[in-house]
Amino acid sequence: MELCGYRTNYLAGHRPAVIADDIAQALFDNCFDITDGPDAPDIGYRLNWTRSWCWFLTNDTINSNNAFEAYHEKDLQAPAGIDDGLYFFEGYKIYQLQSSDVSVGELDNFDKARLIYQVDLMNNVRSVYNWKSLANPNSSEPIWVPGLQVEVRIKAFDIHLR
Repeated sequence: MELCGYRTNYLAGHRPAVIADDIAQALFDNCFDITDGPDAPDIGYRLNWTRSWCWFLTNDTINSNNAFEAYHEKDLQAPAGIDDGLYFFEGYKIYQLQSSDVSVGELDNFDKARLIYQVDLMNNVRSVYNWKSLANPNSSEPIWVPGLQVEVRIKAFDIHLR
């Protein structure tokens, strides 16, 4: 912020309030339409001729926001005019859970959830990052740092699991 021609940092101590204000403003600017993320696929299964189970994932082509694995949605807090302001579907991570009470925040807890399969779209994306803001000691503007969320494991999009 500039005050009388001098750069000030008086909001640095009020960072949580500034973040909350930015989120509220982004929601207001987008008519309170929050980013939903892609719909979960339907899971089907059948016993194949080798007497093993074949599991498959499908997305309803009429009602799903991820029909044909083509989900994309605007990031409500992305600055206007940037090239990377959308979320895109990139693949599936399938977990075995201890119980139906396991939350998304507990997927990294090995006692509650285990990643059993991951498959990604066949494209040039090698890693998926979320951006996290940190307080900038020299400015009221945050510093944005990438946080690795997913590293591609299987680059062949096969939604039939055996």
